[in-house]
Amino acid sequence: QCLLPAAARLHLRKIGHSAGLAFAPHIIKLHAAVREGAYEDEGWQDLRSALVFEYAPHNLADILEFGPLSETIARSLFAQLLDALNYLHGRNIIHRDIKPQNLLFDSHFALKICDFGLSTKVTGDGHPKTVCGSDSFKSP
Repeated sequence: QCLLPAAARLHLRKIGHSAGLAFAPHIIKLHAAVREGAYEDEGWQDLRSALVFEYAPHNLADILEFGPLSETIARSLFAQLLDALNYLHGRNIIHRDIKPQNLLFDSHFALKICDFGLSTKVTGDGHPKTVCGSDSFKSP
């Protein structure tokens, strides 16, 4: 039995995170969904829940505060990012919010893409029907 609210279940199903991305390279792994109880917000009643992901304590934005990356490290991270995006795009999933804060690192400094809140699965012509993302990181 899924413990997530209907909207969260629909989104996870839409992008395939609950199944297809479970073993994807460089994609944050979803371990569990936990129900915490009911709450009411602006007249809506729903179950409060939490998603439990694998531990990834660092993000690229925090690391860049210490200065630029060496070329060797930047190449390695870029290769991991391309590997993850290739995996997603091969399954018709677009993230739509790639930015330093959404690039996490596990304890071995392996790259993990997170925050699939704006992601979508494209069909037909392969183009999304809406434009979204963080303004500072969107393409022109």
